[in-house]
Amino acid sequence: MTQQTLRRAREIWHWALLSPLVYLLIAIGIDQAGWIDAEPLAPRPLDTPTIQGIILGLALAAIATLVFARVQQQRILRGAAGPAQPAVREHLERLLALWRRRYYLALEMADALAFLGLIYFLISARMWALMAAGAAAYLAYAACYPLSGKARKRNGTEGT
Repeated sequence: MTQQTLRRAREIWHWALLSPLVYLLIAIGIDQAGWIDAEPLAPRPLDTPTIQGIILGLALAAIATLVFARVQQQRILRGAAGPAQPAVREHLERLLALWRRRYYLALEMADALAFLGLIYFLISARMWALMAAGAAAYLAYAACYPLSGKARKRNGTEGT
């Protein structure tokens, strides 16, 4: 992976970390404005076990997709670790493009976790759901952090 690509991926990663905080600020603003009734006995037709099951299923699907994208990234990087010969340059460029696409997909899936928390907050007025989704998103962002080849060897994640 080129240093420029790695630097750009890290910049995007740092900016992506702001997304759950923006969702939290939106939720706090909505809560302070009183647009959502936080009364525990208020009728919430969407706050049923069925909807909660659907949301949990979506969260699990998002995490599974994130894990799949991370495994695919590692496979791509293992394939690109061979010697750089002139005949292989085009193949390595395609691998790098594929890695970038999967990296952005993994970032989007991490962001989807936080956004799902915001949607659940809007449905149920429960701030804990937003906090839990934000924590899950930050764990997913941590898994997405782009490492250089030297850092992967040092951390023992070269072949994973």
